[in-house]
Amino acid sequence: MSDSHQKLRSRYLSFWLNVTKEMPMATLEMHGNTTVQGKLCGTDSQNNRFRIDQLESPIGVYDHVVVRGSDGCKIIVTRLCPELLEVS
Repeated sequence: MSDSHQKLRSRYLSFWLNVTKEMPMATLEMHGNTTVQGKLCGTDSQNNRFRIDQLESPIGVYDHVVVRGSDGCKIIVTRLCPELLEVS
């Protein structure tokens, strides 16, 4: 594994580790121009499913949901401390 590949992998893993610690607010843009938001808690090992808590949707608030990546969503993380992503 090349040095640059190792650094990218380390940053990627650091990002998800910090997501599970911080649970940042995230906005999800779904099919049909629907926008929802909630706390991003984590993902599965293949980034196919994403755990969201306190999901605010047009029809109500859901305590815990799992959003499938195949649902065609874009996830925008709005609050994650950048200093936590530094990799030495």
